[in-house]
Amino acid sequence: NPELVEVRQVRQKIKERALQEIIPISIIYEQETSKASISSTTLAILPTSHEIYPSVAKARQKVGPLFPNGCSFDIPDDYKHAIDGNRFLLADELLARRERLLIFASDHQLDLLFQSPVIYMDGTLPKRPPHFMKVYMIHAVPFDICKLD
Repeated sequence: NPELVEVRQVRQKIKERALQEIIPISIIYEQETSKASISSTTLAILPTSHEIYPSVAKARQKVGPLFPNGCSFDIPDDYKHAIDGNRFLLADELLARRERLLIFASDHQLDLLFQSPVIYMDGTLPKRPPHFMKVYMIHAVPFDICKLD
């Protein structure tokens, strides 16, 4: 069946890109389905992004670094720098035994933060890496683009 062959090829391309790139799987899915010249029948039987996500994420997780068992671990260079090669890890401090502070931001993000007349902070995120007590985020509102009146 030619449609099933096309589906298999698109799925394989999505998986290959997910293993090589760090962009979200949903974006890879969208890009690959839009640039593939597939029939409407093939598109109808192609799994959705949500359906394909678990298997692709599992494959990606197998080739990625393992989550550490504690707060004492080395951060790979790939995570210390942004895609453009500029720094991303600003601070990595061991404050006390089993207490570590990591600060991530690009220089561009810091420029936006310092120029912004309004900032929001959020430290109530339910998702956090194991062995870390809190994820704290600072959001800049540059150019008055988000006014709350």
